[in-house]
Amino acid sequence: MQSPTTESSSSPHPLHDDVDGRCDFCGCAVNRETAVQRVERRDEGPEVVVLCADCAFGHD
Repeated sequence: MQSPTTESSSSPHPLHDDVDGRCDFCGCAVNRETAVQRVERRDEGPEVVVLCADCAFGHD
């Protein structure tokens, strides 16, 4: 039985299980609760981007 602290690479979907802590657009700190993940289509293939709520939904 594996320890729960080991990284799981057998995710059933392509999105990150753990967010790296930075918005890919503005660079502000995010966590699993505040991050918004999107899959963007690129020429070299789909890429998962992590955004903060302000970048994902616009600044009001």
